[in-house]
Amino acid sequence: MDNLQLIPEINTSFAKGSDFNSGLAFRYRYSPEASVDLYYSNAAGIQDIGQLLEDKEHRFGIKLNFLY
Repeated sequence: MDNLQLIPEINTSFAKGSDFNSGLAFRYRYSPEASVDLYYSNAAGIQDIGQLLEDKEHRFGIKLNFLY
């Protein structure tokens, strides 16, 4: 079961009144350079500033990861 990971995540900033969001991902690594995530989150996005912004709705998604 070395190919599976459970990844809990909490995102916030130190600014007063900042958003607080969380997520949970299951990662399956199918090679040393590639993996796929199935995630559930209330963040506005999955990269950069979107990780710090809270959305009103929760979402499910799939993310492909490649190391090069």
